[in-house]
Amino acid sequence: MAAEATGKYFQNAQVLSQAPGRREFLRVLSAALERLRPPQVSPAETLVTEARADTLYAVIPHKALAGVSLAARLAADDIAILWARIGGLANHDDLEMGIPVGGFRLPEDGIRRSLALLETELRRPIEVRAMYRDKDTDIAKIEYWIEREGKDIRVGTVLRDRVRCWNLYLPWRVEKYFTTFMTENALPVSAPSGAEGWLKASQTPS
Repeated sequence: MAAEATGKYFQNAQVLSQAPGRREFLRVLSAALERLRPPQVSPAETLVTEARADTLYAVIPHKALAGVSLAARLAADDIAILWARIGGLANHDDLEMGIPVGGFRLPEDGIRRSLALLETELRRPIEVRAMYRDKDTDIAKIEYWIEREGKDIRVGTVLRDRVRCWNLYLPWRVEKYFTTFMTENALPVSAPSGAEGWLKASQTPS
């Protein structure tokens, strides 16, 4: 795929399959992102990756939430939208274990409906829970949550190294912050997505 087909987004798409269905899917997805221009998405961090020969993921990281991402999974006969917290792509476990929020059959109107859902999810509030031990001022754990259909769903967790030796059942002190992909705000608990290293790791021979 020529880089021009996806504009500023998914710049690594040209190294993957030239299948027309994939090409069209990424073209319309990129056009939607160009129209929305979500401020918490850095175009250079968006990427595509193949989990299997018949499965493509288009990954849209939140640039300040340590790998929390939206992804669209394109398979042979369906599209799914999911949330995931990605630590790397040496394998695709983080994506395979993501939280699906909708799936649509192809070739019907799956692309149109999946893009509408993706836009809804881009606007969905993300609750960031910074968790401390007692009077400690250092964050011990960060959790990322969304609310969907009346249920709180955890989409990712970051543990600081030293929390591993503590009793996790003792009370936490929790501070909460909110953001979305569509709101540019400065969170005191922000962390880079790390997306620049994901593809390098995925291309390292095992």
